[in-house]
Amino acid sequence: MGTYEQFKYNFLNLDLPEQEHPANPSVFKDIEKGTDTLDLIETFSIGSPITAIYNLVSKEGKSFRKLKKLKEEEEFWKKVEHKYNLEMLERITGLKGLELYEFISFCNFSHKFLLRASEYEIIETVLEKLKEFKKTPTEY
Repeated sequence: MGTYEQFKYNFLNLDLPEQEHPANPSVFKDIEKGTDTLDLIETFSIGSPITAIYNLVSKEGKSFRKLKKLKEEEEFWKKVEHKYNLEMLERITGLKGLELYEFISFCNFSHKFLLRASEYEIIETVLEKLKEFKKTPTEY
């Protein structure tokens, strides 16, 4: 088997073949930070078509997709929380509690709009929606 020094020398001087799918350099930064990179390997098919089917229908696969969706949702809210949040809506509309949550549901802004729009545009749209909301009968 050899000594540790021989192993170390052989390992460091090992000639590796070119990778078929080279890793994106940004992945290394994530790994160094300790970021979970499990979602990075999801796109590569590992194993047989049976494994792919299993990942589609298994509880584990479904849980993984739910987790990924929750992470994406969390990232979205981190990006827009400075320009669209409960405190801002409460301050602008004067609504509180259940009525505020009904108003948020009534607005139902798309993620695309909230990402693209400035804080001013969001406030203008909120005020327009508030006028519509006050005209509609409440469902208590």
